[in-house]
Amino acid sequence: MVVSAALGCRLCAIAASDVERAGFDVPIIREKDFFAIASLGGFIDGWSLVCPNNHRANLLVDYEGGALYDTVGSVVEAVECEFGPAVVFEHGPRGEASETGCGTCHAHMHVVPFGGSILALSKVADSSLSWQTVCVSDLQAVVGDSEYLFAADAYDGSRTVGAVAVLSAPRSQFFRRVLASAIGSSESSDYRIAPFERNAESTSMRLRSILRRARCAA
Repeated sequence: MVVSAALGCRLCAIAASDVERAGFDVPIIREKDFFAIASLGGFIDGWSLVCPNNHRANLLVDYEGGALYDTVGSVVEAVECEFGPAVVFEHGPRGEASETGCGTCHAHMHVVPFGGSILALSKVADSSLSWQTVCVSDLQAVVGDSEYLFAADAYDGSRTVGAVAVLSAPRSQFFRRVLASAIGSSESSDYRIAPFERNAESTSMRLRSILRRARCAA
């Protein structure tokens, strides 16, 4: 596995390392093109991130292939087995310094156990945003060169249907704020202030155990 890394990127360091890492930085799954970890700032148990091994700003190119869907599918299955139904979403920046990347300039998809509709909540959270229903495999054609927010209430591989908001200006931690407000914990929305490291470590251990059992049973 050849990894294209960016200097100082925490997710690149995880992708490039073949040694065991401590706590929440231990991948819950590691595959040829993608890996997954528990999310720092995961104020909902089970919150996970699926990341490409090679550094890039967003997942647009990956939505047109197949490897991402397989890895996300494995993570969604494990999360839902342990924590309940999950939503998926991506903050889609275009460059390293964009606030839309929420301070993490390495592309990643969020998988979050949530018993409601993240789409319904997102559509009322900010009236200045316009949402368009889209199949995830068509996302590249819809957003063009713009930054975007994408979310879906359920995951179905390349057939996942969600909604996208094309951005005219960067938006930081949008979906985090939506979820924090929904559970009555708005003060938890900024992962820099509330990293929830113990939650992330617990999520990592529980999901690694499930995925190990799944591999053994395969």
